[in-house]
Amino acid sequence: MWSRIPGARRAGAAAAALLVASCTGAGGDGAPPSSSSAPASGTLAVAGQGARPAAGEPARQPRPGDLNGDGYDDAAVAVGPDRIAVVYGSAHGLDPRTRSTLRAELPGQRVTGVPWARFARGDLDGDGFTDLLVTLETGQQYALWGGPRGVTRPTRLPGGTAVVVGRETLDWEAGRVGDFDGDGAADVYRLAAYDGTGTPSGGTVSYGPFDRGGRPARTQRLDGKRPADSAPYKAVAGDYDGDGRDELTVWFRWTDPDSEGDGDTTVLAVHHFHGGPRGLSLTQRSRTGEGYAGVPADADGDGDDELVSAAMNGSERTLTLSVNQDPGTGAPSTRTIPGVEVGDAEGRAVGDVTGDGRPDLVVASPHADTQQGLVYLVPDVARAPAARPQSVGLDTPGIHGASERRRSRVRFQSRPPLLDADGDGHLDVVAQTERGRGLRGLWLLPGSGTGLDATGSRFISARELGLPAADR
Repeated sequence: MWSRIPGARRAGAAAAALLVASCTGAGGDGAPPSSSSAPASGTLAVAGQGARPAAGEPARQPRPGDLNGDGYDDAAVAVGPDRIAVVYGSAHGLDPRTRSTLRAELPGQRVTGVPWARFARGDLDGDGFTDLLVTLETGQQYALWGGPRGVTRPTRLPGGTAVVVGRETLDWEAGRVGDFDGDGAADVYRLAAYDGTGTPSGGTVSYGPFDRGGRPARTQRLDGKRPADSAPYKAVAGDYDGDGRDELTVWFRWTDPDSEGDGDTTVLAVHHFHGGPRGLSLTQRSRTGEGYAGVPADADGDGDDELVSAAMNGSERTLTLSVNQDPGTGAPSTRTIPGVEVGDAEGRAVGDVTGDGRPDLVVASPHADTQQGLVYLVPDVARAPAARPQSVGLDTPGIHGASERRRSRVRFQSRPPLLDADGDGHLDVVAQTERGRGLRGLWLLPGSGTGLDATGSRFISARELGLPAADR
């Protein structure tokens, strides 16, 4: 069973992997990628190409995780200061020999541990292959077109530069993919630009299908009065009413206008936009109380998405699950689960890991296990019992790459979405560790009937990905 992340029938949210390959070769469309020695500020360009994956086939409704149509899902993750890599799946899981590498040049300093790019997926051009949308922290958006031999060189989508308020927080999300008007073509949402002056709108929607130059069929600006001293910093998309059109939820946070520098990131408001034949329309403004970072997914298997949230309480060693059937109007149901270590819940993802047809929750706590990090699995998220969740870390018996445990504060953590990288019908978890400004390694934690299979895990080192060594 597939997790229904935003618009997963037509589009999906994504994950990605990072590397510094220097070799060259053909791009996903058969054209040789151009090498980039010094891309302009805020740009994304091809850095290299490993071996190409096996040729796949287009589909009327392509799998959200599969970028080349070969039946295996592919990962994409941003790590380090400026690298993005796509690593392709195979019968043996992620294969580091088949990869595509990109490099970004961005102004300013990176915030340690916070991804500088976010990813979403959908068939933007209607060719039967899932495409990868990359949104940089500076606001530029790029499409990496999927194809039978992998993704192509990036195409810049229209739109000005946006300074993303809140990019220093782990859960900023400036771009989303969904089908907001229900015409079967994937649409792209882009968070409003905000530079500390003026009044930003709710953002811009570019409606598909897109042409290969990145031009959409039409655009729409989302309006809606924002609270004073706030700016949009995060959005999610999901079909909450089952009508075939995705809804959009946008969070607004405090902008610290007096420059107090106290780290306050209070959510001041949440705006909900309903999908319709003509596009999105603002239907509800909520005040604080919906500050949890939510993941749209069909948690209860009824065909509609719900907004699934998870928060940890370190002092009580509990995880609170919240499932909202109707974000913006309905009240969420909550339950508390014991057995977690510290109070940070990151890398949230929902999907069927155990293969029983019921979606499970995966959430990471990178500061647990004396700063080494743990990944938690809560089976059957809609009916989760009050029992200790499964935890996997670098001390878990049988896990590959356990020598990484000797490194202090490696912060093992999952990166959504869940992917079936080996095609066995169980969704898998992609996790990673970083040190300083570089990647130490990636893990594929396979799903199984009993949960995450540590003994079947696959460790991929930064060296295998062509990345420079991380700080030790």
